[in-house]
Order: sequence, then C-alpha cells, then structure tokens
Amino acid sequence: MRAKTKIRDAGIPFRVPDPQELSERLSFVLDTIYAAYTTGWDSLPDAGSTHRALASEAVVLGRVLVQLMPAEPEALGLLALMLHCEARGEARFSSTGEFIPLDQQNTIGWGI
Repeated sequence: MRAKTKIRDAGIPFRVPDPQELSERLSFVLDTIYAAYTTGWDSLPDAGSTHRALASEAVVLGRVLVQLMPAEPEALGLLALMLHCEARGEARFSSTGEFIPLDQQNTIGWGI
C-alpha cells in the first residue's frame, strides 16, 4: 500500500512505457519476473500455494512482455525457459513429495 500511495501522491501516471523506456528497463523487468518464477517453482507442487501462484503470475507476465516486445530475444528466452520448466512440473516430484533430479525424470510425465 505504501508504494501505491507514494505513486499516487507523486502524480506518477500509470502507462505502458514508450519503446526507449522499455529497452532501458528490460533487464530489471526480466530479473524480477524470473525471481518471482523461481520462488514459486522451487515450492512443492501444491497448486493452491501462494508460491505456486507467484510462479503462475510470472508466466503471465512473461507472456505480456513477449506481446509488448515480440522481437526481443531475452523476453522470448525467459518465457521459453519458464514454459519448459512448467511442462516438466509434474515429473519433478515423486508421489511422496521427494524431488526427482532432471536426469532421472520420466519425460513421459512432461506435458504442457
């Protein structure tokens, strides 16, 4: 809430930055989206958890970023990485909740 109040009181408009501003801010945006995603990705596969919701929102933000900057390879790469990780989400843990390393995962369990 404090950030919203500060933005409102300073009269900072809410708008999509112009292309030059987007390019200047891109690395920070990518870092933030990736940090949010990995916070949720590291959590157990409980779809209702706050951390999993954070990972899902990061994928949504990655998709929005690619829509805004469809020719930006860094945005495309981040979205591809997150979608690859999501596709193998079900194979990451055993039925008892134990982590399964990538080289031991059953690729049949990978899906989209």
